Amino acid sequence: MFESNWDKICDIKWLVYVDRTTQVKRLIERDKINEVDAIKRINAQMPLEQKIKLADFIINNSKDLRYTYEQVDILLNIALNGGNNE
Repeated sequence: MFESNWDKICDIKWLVYVDRTTQVKRLIERDKINEVDAIKRINAQMPLEQKIKLADFIINNSKDLRYTYEQVDILLNIALNGGNNE
């Protein structure tokens, strides 16, 4: 989204990220590629630090699914209600 400037047409920008080791592992498993190609693909992207600066909401997807859901629930409440429990 950020690399293609699609963020310019978004009201709210969400970033879901994982640590680099997990990112490489998941990419290898998903795309059936080797580690060298996975790292090349990741390195071709905008650095995570830059994406974090551009995002309104950030979700760490490095842990289990429950942890991710908890973050989504909290941030979605903030996005929709300004943090109020309505």
